[in-house]
Amino acid sequence: MFIRPCILKGNIDELVVELLSSDKEQGEWGYKSLLISIDNENFYLFGGYVDEELVCIASLYKNEDISRINDVFTKKDKRGKGYGSQLIYFITDFNDKILKTISYLYAHNPNAIKVYKKAGYEEIDVIVRGCYWLE
Repeated sequence: MFIRPCILKGNIDELVVELLSSDKEQGEWGYKSLLISIDNENFYLFGGYVDEELVCIASLYKNEDISRINDVFTKKDKRGKGYGSQLIYFITDFNDKILKTISYLYAHNPNAIKVYKKAGYEEIDVIVRGCYWLE
C-alpha cells in the first residue's frame, strides 16, 4: 500500500499527537523536538497517510544551502510496511527539486540506515561545516 505524502502546515494537530503517542519512548522525544522547531520558517513537517490515517511523519530543516532530515517516525503498529521509506523518498525529492540543497541526516538504527541507503544517502565520516556535523 502506498502513502499519500503531504506537507503538514505549521501546527501540531491531534493526528500528529496521536501518531507520536503510539510509542511512549520515542514519541515523547519527537513531540518535544517538533515543539522547538514548528514555528521556524525554514522548518517543514511532512506526513504520510494511508486512507485518512496519518501513519508517519518526518521533518526537514533548511539552513542556507544545507538541509537536515529529522524526526522520522512511523506509528508503532504500522512499522515494517515501507511507509517511512516512502516518506523519505518524497522528502528527498522535495529537497532536491524545491529547496535545492544538500540534505543529510543522522542515523544509528540499522533498519533506518537501510532505508536511507536505498533512498540514495551515503554513509560518510564526520565532516565539520560551519556549526554542523555530518555523519
